This record gives sequence, structure tokens and C-alpha cells, in this order.
Amino acid sequence: MSPWIALFFATIAQEAEPPPSAIDMEEGKALYRKNCTACHGTDGRGDTPMGRAIPNMPDFTSAVVKQMTDQELFDMITKGSPPMPSFQHLSEAQRWDLVKYIRTFSQ
Repeated sequence: MSPWIALFFATIAQEAEPPPSAIDMEEGKALYRKNCTACHGTDGRGDTPMGRAIPNMPDFTSAVVKQMTDQELFDMITKGSPPMPSFQHLSEAQRWDLVKYIRTFSQ
């Protein structure tokens, strides 16, 4: 195999997210309950007193959120989106666990 082809496949392998495991989902669910339910609600629809007070509260079950890439969700969690704070204090793995859990709302 040429070095270029090997490099190509190595790059793809590094970028691909592994499928979520049951442990990832439990961690994502626990993180979501701790950090997100006050505004986004337990069902991800944003239909909470705090969520209703925020203009354009994302509904995680909506087509708009379904069309977002995992990377876009990850970046939003990482950087925040006023009034939502940044969650950079969570590890990268924890932020990906949140993305994986949020995806369960639109299945």
C-alpha cells in the first residue's frame, strides 16, 4: 500500500466517531440531566419555564436540529450560544457523550 493511501485511511480512522456504547449513553444522560434539563427539558423540547423565556430555544426533536451535524452540536456545546454558557469545562469525551444523548431525542 502506498504511503499516501495509508495516510488517507489513518486520517479517516482518526476523524470517525465510534458508535455510542451503553456507558457513553448513560454518561450523556447524566450530564444532560445535570446541565441541560432546566432549559431544554427532560424530553429535549425546551418546553420549561426557563426554556419558554429564551427566544429561539432549540427543540432537539426538530428537523432543524436533526439537520445539524454532530460537529455543529459539539461546537455549540463547547462554545455556548448566549444565553447558553460554554461547556468547555467538560472533557471532550463528555461533550461527545452529550451530543450522542441529544441525538436520541430525534430518533
